[in-house]
Amino acid sequence: GQTPSDQKPTVLITGANRGIGLALAEHFHQQGFAVIGTARKPEEAIELKDIGVEVYRLDITDPESVASLKSELVGRPLDILLNNAGIGGHSTSQLKDLDIERLKNTFDVNSLGALRVVQALMPNMKMSSRRIVASMSSRMGSIQQNTGGAIGYRASKSALNSINKSLSNEFSEQGFVFVVLHPGWVRTAMTNDSA
Repeated sequence: GQTPSDQKPTVLITGANRGIGLALAEHFHQQGFAVIGTARKPEEAIELKDIGVEVYRLDITDPESVASLKSELVGRPLDILLNNAGIGGHSTSQLKDLDIERLKNTFDVNSLGALRVVQALMPNMKMSSRRIVASMSSRMGSIQQNTGGAIGYRASKSALNSINKSLSNEFSEQGFVFVVLHPGWVRTAMTNDSA
């Protein structure tokens, strides 16, 4: 028979309304997970709702929005947290044209956003024995493999990698696994047809 939903392993996926997040939500749902997907505009997350998973509003750049999600999920164990929400952000081919102020938003989403979510949902993760936090990074975040260009995006993913390394060290004794993923050049709304 059907296992009650409170016995299913639970995964929370940020930015689950399109692209990689949507594909992951579908995959985990098919694998029998209880899936919580977040989107900035849940009312527009039609495809996500069609899968039949729970959908919550979340803007990872907004501390109040993160606090609201935290309170909605109080007492609910989370086995896997998948920080998928991210943006390509502003980029130019010429340094002189770069609007550095606009890069604050790239960091706010790609680096600090994931950290806000981890911090808020740590009590939920501690209620599980799995304790897996996976964040969608990119090889472009590698300092060693940096070939130039996309300066804000690369730096924001380097920062995300560094945050995860720190958390991995701090929480490994409590059985946490922090991992960053490189999905490859995937064709989504953020990329283009060459993906």
